[in-house]
Amino acid sequence: MVNIDMRKAFNISLILLSLAWVSSMGACSDACQDVQCVNGTCSDGECSCAAGYSGPDCASALNSRFDGDFALTQNCLIPGNGADTVTLAAKSSGPRDFTILGLWGAPQNLVTAVIDENGTSFVLERQAIITGFEVEAFVGTISSDGNTVNLTYSIFETGDTVAMDQCTATMQKLQ
Repeated sequence: MVNIDMRKAFNISLILLSLAWVSSMGACSDACQDVQCVNGTCSDGECSCAAGYSGPDCASALNSRFDGDFALTQNCLIPGNGADTVTLAAKSSGPRDFTILGLWGAPQNLVTAVIDENGTSFVLERQAIITGFEVEAFVGTISSDGNTVNLTYSIFETGDTVAMDQCTATMQKLQ
């Protein structure tokens, strides 16, 4: 009788041990196994995007929202610097870089802007805008839907430290 009880106890122990092993195998599954992060890394089943990218799979470059033609309304200290439209374009040099073509009232004026980590503000570091003039803007903003861009910028004669013109611009994306 003792021999049968020992065998039952051994079999029950073996079954319990097998169940514990099988259930622990499920606990070791990789939450990132089926998650693809295009420009980032997966942690606990979620993508952590590299700088300049967003979205659930990190596939969207921040500058992609800046592509298109925009109706320009601007108010400058020096009158007569009003162009009708500007073109914003993502640059291939990085996910945070884009250009603005047509700022300060001339269609040939091309400047480069850099988007902040937040994806909704940007800066124009001081740079040439046309021969003899430079532009600089500390903060510009873009709406979350990418349809409205606001920018206050200063124009300097090349090498000067005092701005000769200051403009406030609103750009509305054309459909």
